[in-house]
Amino acid sequence: MAKTLSAIRHIVRQFLRDEFVSGSDYEFPEDEIDLHVPEVLIEISQRRPSEVRETLTIANKSGTATATTASHLIDTANAQFVAGDVGKTVYNSTDKTTAKVTEYNSESDLTLDTDIMASGESYYLYCYQGTSGKDLNISSITNLLEVEKAEYLTRQTPQAFRNVKVFGDILTLDIDFTPTDGDEVFLYCHKVHQLSDSSSTLKPDLEGVLIKGVVAKAALAWCNEIRKEITAAESTVSSANTQIGNMAARITQAVSDLTSGRALIAGKRSEAITAIGNMSGRVTQALADLTSGRAVIGNKRATAIIAIENMTGQLNQAATDLANGRAKIEDLRTTMDTAIDNMSARITQATNDLASGRDKINTITIANAQSDYAKYAVAELGNAARYLSQAQGYLSEQTTSDRYSNYAARDIQLAVGYLNQARGYLATDQAATEYSASAARELQSAATYLNQARGYLALDQGARDYATYSAREIATALSYLNVADGYFRKLTAQLNISAAVTRYQNWAKDQFAIYQNELRGIAKSRAWRFY
Repeated sequence: MAKTLSAIRHIVRQFLRDEFVSGSDYEFPEDEIDLHVPEVLIEISQRRPSEVRETLTIANKSGTATATTASHLIDTANAQFVAGDVGKTVYNSTDKTTAKVTEYNSESDLTLDTDIMASGESYYLYCYQGTSGKDLNISSITNLLEVEKAEYLTRQTPQAFRNVKVFGDILTLDIDFTPTDGDEVFLYCHKVHQLSDSSSTLKPDLEGVLIKGVVAKAALAWCNEIRKEITAAESTVSSANTQIGNMAARITQAVSDLTSGRALIAGKRSEAITAIGNMSGRVTQALADLTSGRAVIGNKRATAIIAIENMTGQLNQAATDLANGRAKIEDLRTTMDTAIDNMSARITQATNDLASGRDKINTITIANAQSDYAKYAVAELGNAARYLSQAQGYLSEQTTSDRYSNYAARDIQLAVGYLNQARGYLATDQAATEYSASAARELQSAATYLNQARGYLALDQGARDYATYSAREIATALSYLNVADGYFRKLTAQLNISAAVTRYQNWAKDQFAIYQNELRGIAKSRAWRFY
């Protein structure tokens, strides 16, 4: 029993390992398999066709028009027309013109597509596009590959086979007589095998060839489908290249940003170093000035203290001498006592001032308080000297008191000398002040240089900005890289099947080779024969 189309599909899928799985679609749908079935059927039929005898009828009427009617052929004399004449060709042998029959009106009237006939003009009625009664129009024969031969007259013993010539849809019988209209002609045709779910013209051996051919062609077609994957892979490569290009651009920009930041820092580095060097010089000078001022004060401090102590001793001696002289004065005791008391008070105040000045020296202050106390002491000693002169006036007549006064005067004079000496030593405080002021100026200059250096170093923010830009560019480049990586992963997935596809393609080629060999095996030898 011949296999139907459905049965052939099932076997093809078995060969293709495309078995039905519940919930999944076939890898090879019916319409895809059915695309290859007709192609293989033709290839099989070209080698071993379906042999079919078709019957056609001779069309070969002739006569003369008996009337003139536009676009009509009227022949009441023969009254030979039939409904089957519609579609045939009318040849006006008088005018050498042709027309096509479009309508059957009666046995004596046909409607034509062109007005070619007039009364008295001769005509021939042939098959459509025919030029003689020997012509047959074979356009109605479906799936025709070729006509091997014709039989005419039919049903003769032996059979009357005829050679034929085919041009387009017209078959011409190779006969040397005029055929009779209406006679049947047997045409021995080679046709394409037919296969459907209800019928088949294939014999079992040809069914096997069909299956092998469909399997091979379907497998090769599936391999060709991989070109879509390759096209997709090429598109993926293009997309990946685009992302890599974007990434390269971002990295280039990042490198440019870093180079700009580095150039910005390098451009001001020497200026900042110079400013910091200047600042260091000024700070060093300030330290030197402060050290010098401290040394000046430190070297003279002990000497100034000794001078003040000597002055204090002389003043105390003067006070003692004056007290002794006062005891010797008796006539002017009350007045002299007052003068001496006043002088003592002044000397005491001078002593206090000098003591206060000495205390200030001990604190090593850079102000002028010591000098002020020294001045106060000198003023008090001046007052004491006036009181001393007053007391000397009172004591001028007393030799002993005179002597004591002289002693006191000498002691005060020595005290004044020590005072001047102390003042000289204390004058070094002014030098210390000047050193301090110089150090302050140096520190101010150092601060200026520091601000300058800070200005240069503030460019570091610009460098950081460039670094930030670079970081963003690199982050963007990384995102492009991730996208490119995704494309490459997709590409890898698309191309990983290449080995399996290659094996499958080799198998498909093997199947196709088997199919071609089967085709050669079924080819029917052509025995050309002339009748």
